[in-house]
Amino acid sequence: MTSVLVSTGDQDLAAQLERLGARVITWPQLNLREAGDASTLDQAIADLFGYDWLILKNDRAAEYFLRRFRLDNAADSLEQLRVLAIGEATTEKMIDSQIHVDVSLDRASFKNPFAAIESYLGGRDSVIGLNFLVPCAGTTREEFERQLDEAGARVDAVIAYRTTAEKQKLSQIKALLLGGGITRVIFTSPAALDEFAQLFDTDDLAGLLGETTAACIDSITRDAATNFALTPTSIPAETSVEELAHLLISTTSVT
Repeated sequence: MTSVLVSTGDQDLAAQLERLGARVITWPQLNLREAGDASTLDQAIADLFGYDWLILKNDRAAEYFLRRFRLDNAADSLEQLRVLAIGEATTEKMIDSQIHVDVSLDRASFKNPFAAIESYLGGRDSVIGLNFLVPCAGTTREEFERQLDEAGARVDAVIAYRTTAEKQKLSQIKALLLGGGITRVIFTSPAALDEFAQLFDTDDLAGLLGETTAACIDSITRDAATNFALTPTSIPAETSVEELAHLLISTTSVT
């Protein structure tokens, strides 16, 4: 049976797919907020002297880290740390808070933090023994975290926020993606792509989807997908919902 993952907002498409015999799964609604238990993040902030780098992988990480940090700390408390920020919005949040940023990468460079750190420090050996703090949602382990581990650094991925109230459902969907239990993920707009990325707290959607194929409803959405390392199929223009459903579960490739 074809298993299809779609947004909760695509109810008409979901109904058509189910009518044609597909198993339809909807991803949870995005609901960004502070983590229910901030004690681990608070402890990491209290122990900032034990870290060498702070990596902020998106603007959400910056926002929720700063919310807790500002409670008892001044901006100059981060002076002893190197700060790497990914995305223009992330860098702006730090600068607006009068906190220095040592390495700033654009959002499209989400695969390059390790190389940027190597370049900044002058080589791979300089990473050995360093301690990195990475505020996150605890949903997806990034490639740069694995690279830092392999290079001999210690990475503390500390939960600073959550992306949905349906944490169990999110975990189930991720397990299905990793295990090949979902045939195709459908994106009906650039907004749906961004929502999905925020939900799983990563811009590396190619790494998240693995062998699961992605389909985009139009060329605009397909172009947006390249920002997330995806090369999805796209649907011919002016396709009805019913025709779209037939195309998506067809064994013939959509081009």
